[in-house]
Amino acid sequence: MALLAAAMLLLSTGAVTPDEETTVLAASVGVDPVALQGAVNSTGVSPVVYLAHEGLLDPPTTHAPPAPAQSGVSTSSVWARLAECESNGRWSTNTGNGYYGGLQEDLTFWRNYGGLAYASRPDLASPSAQMLVAERGRARQGFGAWPACSRRLGLR
Repeated sequence: MALLAAAMLLLSTGAVTPDEETTVLAASVGVDPVALQGAVNSTGVSPVVYLAHEGLLDPPTTHAPPAPAQSGVSTSSVWARLAECESNGRWSTNTGNGYYGGLQEDLTFWRNYGGLAYASRPDLASPSAQMLVAERGRARQGFGAWPACSRRLGLR
Protein backbone atom coordinates (compact mmCIF):
# COMPACT_ATOMS: atom_id res chain seq x y z
CA MET A 1 0.00 0.00 0.00
CA ALA A 2 2.85 2.39 0.81
CA LEU A 3 4.42 1.59 -2.56
CA LEU A 4 1.18 2.43 -4.33
CA ALA A 5 0.86 5.73 -2.45
CA ALA A 6 4.44 6.62 -3.30
CA ALA A 7 3.86 5.71 -6.96
CA MET A 8 0.73 7.85 -7.16
CA LEU A 9 2.56 10.78 -5.56
CA LEU A 10 5.43 10.43 -8.04
CA LEU A 11 2.98 10.27 -10.95
CA SER A 12 1.01 13.29 -9.78
CA THR A 13 4.15 15.46 -9.89
CA GLY A 14 4.58 14.83 -13.61
CA ALA A 15 8.19 13.79 -13.00
CA VAL A 16 7.90 10.61 -15.07
CA THR A 17 7.36 9.83 -18.74
CA PRO A 18 4.33 7.79 -19.90
CA ASP A 19 6.51 4.66 -20.20
CA GLU A 20 7.89 5.23 -16.71
CA GLU A 21 4.33 5.75 -15.47
CA THR A 22 3.39 2.29 -16.73
CA THR A 23 6.47 0.75 -15.09
CA VAL A 24 5.88 2.52 -11.77
CA LEU A 25 2.19 1.59 -11.66
CA ALA A 26 2.88 -2.01 -12.67
CA ALA A 27 5.45 -2.39 -9.92
CA SER A 28 3.16 -0.80 -7.33
CA VAL A 29 0.36 -3.31 -7.95
CA GLY A 30 2.53 -6.33 -8.73
CA VAL A 31 1.88 -6.83 -12.45
CA ASP A 32 4.31 -7.32 -15.31
CA PRO A 33 5.14 -3.89 -16.84
CA VAL A 34 5.39 -5.37 -20.36
CA ALA A 35 1.95 -6.97 -20.02
CA LEU A 36 0.50 -3.70 -18.71
CA GLN A 37 2.06 -1.74 -21.58
CA GLY A 38 0.57 -4.22 -24.04
CA ALA A 39 -2.86 -3.88 -22.44
CA VAL A 40 -2.59 -0.08 -22.54
CA ASN A 41 -1.53 -0.17 -26.20
CA SER A 42 -4.37 -2.49 -27.18
CA THR A 43 -7.13 -0.71 -25.24
CA GLY A 44 -6.04 2.89 -25.75
CA VAL A 45 -6.72 3.83 -22.12
CA SER A 46 -4.23 5.07 -19.57
CA PRO A 47 -2.52 2.62 -17.22
CA VAL A 48 -4.49 4.05 -14.28
CA VAL A 49 -7.82 3.53 -16.05
CA TYR A 50 -6.86 0.02 -17.16
CA LEU A 51 -5.72 -1.02 -13.68
CA ALA A 52 -8.85 0.49 -12.13
CA HIS A 53 -11.01 -1.42 -14.59
CA GLU A 54 -9.19 -4.63 -13.66
CA GLY A 55 -9.85 -3.91 -9.98
CA LEU A 56 -6.19 -3.37 -9.13
CA LEU A 57 -6.47 0.35 -8.41
CA ASP A 58 -9.20 2.61 -7.14
CA PRO A 59 -10.61 4.68 -10.02
CA PRO A 60 -9.07 8.13 -10.37
CA THR A 61 -11.10 10.86 -8.80
CA THR A 62 -11.93 14.07 -10.51
CA HIS A 63 -13.95 16.83 -9.02
CA ALA A 64 -16.63 18.49 -11.07
CA PRO A 65 -18.32 21.55 -9.64
CA PRO A 66 -21.64 20.63 -8.06
CA ALA A 67 -24.63 21.38 -10.22
CA PRO A 68 -27.46 23.47 -8.91
CA ALA A 69 -30.46 21.41 -7.90
CA GLN A 70 -33.44 21.52 -10.22
CA SER A 71 -36.63 22.84 -8.57
CA GLY A 72 -35.37 22.00 -5.09
CA VAL A 73 -34.64 18.37 -6.08
CA SER A 74 -31.18 16.94 -5.51
CA THR A 75 -29.00 16.52 -8.60
CA SER A 76 -28.65 12.77 -8.06
CA SER A 77 -32.43 12.33 -7.98
CA VAL A 78 -32.71 14.21 -11.29
CA TRP A 79 -30.17 11.82 -12.83
CA ALA A 80 -31.94 8.84 -11.27
CA ARG A 81 -35.24 9.97 -12.80
CA LEU A 82 -33.57 10.53 -16.16
CA ALA A 83 -31.95 7.08 -16.00
CA GLU A 84 -35.32 5.54 -15.18
CA CYS A 85 -36.69 7.13 -18.36
CA GLU A 86 -33.66 6.39 -20.55
CA SER A 87 -32.86 2.82 -19.49
CA ASN A 88 -35.45 1.74 -16.91
CA GLY A 89 -32.80 2.61 -14.32
CA ARG A 90 -30.37 -0.05 -15.56
CA TRP A 91 -26.96 1.58 -15.04
CA SER A 92 -25.03 -1.31 -16.63
CA THR A 93 -27.12 -1.66 -19.76
CA ASN A 94 -25.55 -2.20 -23.18
CA THR A 95 -28.26 -2.96 -25.72
CA GLY A 96 -26.02 -2.61 -28.77
CA ASN A 97 -27.62 0.62 -29.99
CA GLY A 98 -24.49 2.78 -29.51
CA TYR A 99 -25.74 4.25 -26.21
CA TYR A 100 -24.57 2.89 -22.88
CA GLY A 101 -25.36 2.91 -19.20
CA GLY A 102 -28.22 4.31 -17.22
CA LEU A 103 -28.16 7.67 -18.96
CA GLN A 104 -27.64 6.22 -22.44
CA GLU A 105 -24.50 8.21 -23.22
CA ASP A 106 -22.69 7.56 -26.49
CA LEU A 107 -18.93 7.08 -26.61
CA THR A 108 -18.25 10.57 -27.98
CA PHE A 109 -20.13 12.16 -25.08
CA TRP A 110 -18.38 9.83 -22.63
CA ARG A 111 -14.94 10.68 -24.00
CA ASN A 112 -15.59 14.44 -24.35
CA TYR A 113 -16.74 14.85 -20.77
CA GLY A 114 -14.06 12.81 -19.02
CA GLY A 115 -15.63 9.38 -18.81
CA LEU A 116 -12.45 7.55 -19.78
CA ALA A 117 -11.10 8.44 -16.35
CA TYR A 118 -13.62 5.93 -14.98
CA ALA A 119 -14.10 3.22 -17.63
CA SER A 120 -13.92 2.63 -21.36
CA ARG A 121 -17.74 2.82 -21.68
CA PRO A 122 -20.50 4.24 -19.47
CA ASP A 123 -22.07 0.83 -18.80
CA LEU A 124 -18.79 -0.30 -17.23
CA ALA A 125 -18.65 2.65 -14.83
CA SER A 126 -20.46 3.19 -11.55
CA PRO A 127 -23.72 5.15 -11.50
CA SER A 128 -21.95 7.99 -9.67
CA ALA A 129 -19.28 8.18 -12.41
CA GLN A 130 -22.00 8.20 -15.07
CA MET A 131 -23.74 11.05 -13.22
CA LEU A 132 -20.52 13.07 -12.93
CA VAL A 133 -19.84 12.75 -16.64
CA ALA A 134 -23.46 13.57 -17.46
CA GLU A 135 -23.32 16.64 -15.24
CA ARG A 136 -20.24 17.90 -17.08
CA GLY A 137 -22.08 17.42 -20.37
CA ARG A 138 -25.21 19.08 -19.04
CA ALA A 139 -23.17 22.07 -17.89
CA ARG A 140 -21.95 22.57 -21.48
CA GLN A 141 -25.01 21.63 -23.54
CA GLY A 142 -27.98 21.51 -21.19
CA PHE A 143 -30.38 18.59 -21.04
CA GLY A 144 -30.54 18.51 -24.86
CA ALA A 145 -28.34 15.40 -24.84
CA TRP A 146 -31.41 13.55 -23.55
CA PRO A 147 -34.09 15.14 -25.76
CA ALA A 148 -37.15 12.95 -25.25
CA CYS A 149 -36.70 12.09 -21.59
CA SER A 150 -35.64 15.58 -20.52
CA ARG A 151 -38.82 16.97 -22.11
CA ARG A 152 -40.94 14.22 -20.59
CA LEU A 153 -39.51 15.01 -17.15
CA GLY A 154 -39.87 18.78 -17.56
CA LEU A 155 -36.14 19.44 -17.41
CA ARG A 156 -36.23 21.69 -20.48
